[in-house]
Order: sequence, then C-alpha cells, then structure tokens
Amino acid sequence: MGNLLYLGWMDIFYAIIQIFLGLWWLWLPVFLAVLFIELWVNYLKEKAIKKINWLLLEVKISRDIEKTPKAMEQIFSGFYAILTKIKFFGKYWFGRAQPWLSLEIAGIDGSVYFFIRTPERFRNLVEAQIHAQYPSAEISEVLDSFQNS
Repeated sequence: MGNLLYLGWMDIFYAIIQIFLGLWWLWLPVFLAVLFIELWVNYLKEKAIKKINWLLLEVKISRDIEKTPKAMEQIFSGFYAILTKIKFFGKYWFGRAQPWLSLEIAGIDGSVYFFIRTPERFRNLVEAQIHAQYPSAEISEVLDSFQNS
C-alpha cells in the first residue's frame, strides 16, 4: 500500500517537472529579464553611491547639559528631511537611491566619541538640527579613515 502511494507521488512530481521543463520558453525569458533588471539597478546604484562625497562630523556636547530624550528625537525627526521620492525613471535609468546618514558612537582610548557620517550636501541640515537642540555643541569635520575603502 505504501509503495503505491509512493509511486503516485513520484508520478505527480515527475509530471510537474516535465511541464515545468516543457514550458522553459515561457518562464526563462521572464526570469532572465527580472535578473537583468535587478543587476542593472544594483550596478547603477553602486555607480551613483561612489560619486557621493562623504563627510565625517564629530559632535562634542558638554557633559553638564540636561536634556530629555525628546531633544534627540527632534534631531532624528529633522533628519527625516533627507527623505526623497525616487521616481521610476530615476531608479531604473540613473540608479538613484534613498539618501542616508550614519550616526556612530565610538570608544577610543577610553573616551566616548559621537560621529555622524553624511553626504556633503546634508552638512548644513545636520549641523542645524544639532545646534537647534544643543546650541553649545561643537561640530567639526574629522578625517574619515574608511573613506576610500
């Protein structure tokens, strides 16, 4: 009985494989087109990302400032201004991608440092958002050791 059930499933599986292979001319071009489009968009994005001029900003805030987490939340809300709508032509022809920035906390020689890595065109936005909540903050551009890697 178990043998008959096994043969039935094998026949069904074999029939499905035969149909799939018999219709290769239908699904293979669609598969290759989707694959090509994905590879093309990734190529264009990589090319566009390499053109971005990045800055690494060090933010120094004095220890005696007593602010609630709401202040930092307002900074993050302000960073939302970099969000742009990528249109179809921009994505698939120019490789445009959503811009981003990176906030980093680093411990170096026992000290804590706060860095923001941002495209150069957003420097004023980043500085304005930080100074709006922390007017005494010092923001300086530092050497990015990962710039060319």
